[in-house]
Amino acid sequence: MDKLIPIKTIDEEKEQLIEKLEQEDFELKNFETGSVIGTIIMIFLRIKIELLMLIRKVYIGMFVKSSSDEWLDNKAEDYGKIRKQAIKTEGYLTVQKIDRKKELIIPKGYVFKTLPSLAGKEYRFISSEKTVIKANEETGKIFIIAEETGSKYNVPTNSIRQSLVHIENIKYLSNEKDWLIKEGSDTEIDESFRERTLNTWAELATYSTALKYKNVAESVEGVLYVIVNDMHPRGQGTVDIVVASYNGTAGEKLLKDVEEAIESIKGVYDDVLVKSAETVAIDVSLILYIDYSASEEGLKERAITYVKEYFEISNKRELNTLYLSELIFYVRKNLDEEITAVKITEPEEDIKLEKDKVIILNQVNVSIERV
Repeated sequence: MDKLIPIKTIDEEKEQLIEKLEQEDFELKNFETGSVIGTIIMIFLRIKIELLMLIRKVYIGMFVKSSSDEWLDNKAEDYGKIRKQAIKTEGYLTVQKIDRKKELIIPKGYVFKTLPSLAGKEYRFISSEKTVIKANEETGKIFIIAEETGSKYNVPTNSIRQSLVHIENIKYLSNEKDWLIKEGSDTEIDESFRERTLNTWAELATYSTALKYKNVAESVEGVLYVIVNDMHPRGQGTVDIVVASYNGTAGEKLLKDVEEAIESIKGVYDDVLVKSAETVAIDVSLILYIDYSASEEGLKERAITYVKEYFEISNKRELNTLYLSELIFYVRKNLDEEITAVKITEPEEDIKLEKDKVIILNQVNVSIERV
């Protein structure tokens, strides 16, 4: 950009302009700062620089490769692409009655929430329909939808445990294993949207290529990324499409949506299998080194919170790898004034898995040592 639209400093511009005026034998000679002509020159040059900066911004926004935010949205429309918006998490809450002989009715609009995290955060979910658990039925399921959009509502199993409204005859409620129906997602980031837009031309291919499958599948809302294996993974003519969501694994509904999206472009003889990415849970143990006189109040809790933030599933990190140096840097960056060093004892080395794997966090153990 410096070559296309160069912008000099205001002092350089002033020096160059004065030199030209002197060559033209300009009548006024007092160009000092504060003089009338000096002030006029500085105003003119400031306007020139601001205009050049505006031209730079407009130029950058004219191309998909360099534009961002609303500029990118406008350019992507020329390719027939729209940024994927954030969606709400949907799932089932399991309820167990105290007295199974009595009927239990849970109206639409009741609010349930997670237990507070170490950082004090809690997430609310709303029952989207009336639920009736008949007499002689011990358990039932409540269809719930997240209060707001975003992947943060893809909460772990057994974390939604409280009702904001007292409900008689409830012994137990929780989001049990496989509770998710539809994974919540965040608004598509610029990098992902830009790549998908630039790959639009692949969709014009006469035959179904790996890039064509990938771009169409990644256009489905809720999909984080897609890996296409078209090297006959299950025999001649087979294609595997691995789908990752903002929860790591993709649920049945999301997989079905992807299958429907690629149906129209599927090759006549292609045997396509759409499947979910696999998650690999790991434990992380780290030691925080602090000064001998420093306070450790709340330090462990904050460190655990930052480790969990680092492992959040998004396009901002390489999901099948864990580089210990990056994790150490992230924790140190957030606790820099309170600690002197960080050491990770588990895992012992960097982790790099196959592309269809997603590393997620299982347990975090933090200890503190004084130096």
